[in-house]
Amino acid sequence: MQTALVPLGDGTACRRAETYQGAPSKALPKAGEEWEQVGVTVAVVLPKVEGRHLLCAVNDGDLAGAASVLFDVDITPPRFPASADVEDIGDGAVVVRPHLVPPEISTVRFTWGDPATLSCDHDAEFQDFFIVPLTLMAADLPARYCIYGLDDAGNRTDVTTIEIPKR
Repeated sequence: MQTALVPLGDGTACRRAETYQGAPSKALPKAGEEWEQVGVTVAVVLPKVEGRHLLCAVNDGDLAGAASVLFDVDITPPRFPASADVEDIGDGAVVVRPHLVPPEISTVRFTWGDPATLSCDHDAEFQDFFIVPLTLMAADLPARYCIYGLDDAGNRTDVTTIEIPKR
C-alpha cells in the first residue's frame, strides 16, 4: 500500500500514478488475517495550509481501486463574535439564546452568575450549550453571561460578556 497527501483539486489525484511517485510502500494484512488485531497504522503529517485535502491510498498499484479520505484543515478562529439574545419572558425573568452560525460557530460554551463575583476569564467555569436556552428568574438578576463560540475544528472566538440587568 502507498499513501499520498494532496490538495483536493478536481478529486481525481488518487487515481493517478504520479500521485504516488516516491511514496513508501507498506504491507497490508493478507485476507484471512485478523485485521482488527494486526491493523496498519499510516502516519500522516497534516498540512499547515487551510483548505480541503485528500489522503489517497492505493494497494499494489490498483489505481481503479484507490481509496481517499477528504478532510478540511481549519486553523483560524470563527470570523463572527459569539453572541446571544436576551428575551424578557415576563415576571422579571429572561431567556438567553446563543447564536449558532454554522460552520463558523457550530457550538458555544457559556457561564453566568453574579456580576460582582463572576469573571469571564476562567474557562473551567464554562459549560457546553445543549439546545435548551438558559432561563434566569427575577431572583437571578442582575447577571453576567459569558459566552464563546467554537467552529467544527475547535477554533474559538474571544469571550463575549453580556450584562443582564434586573427587569
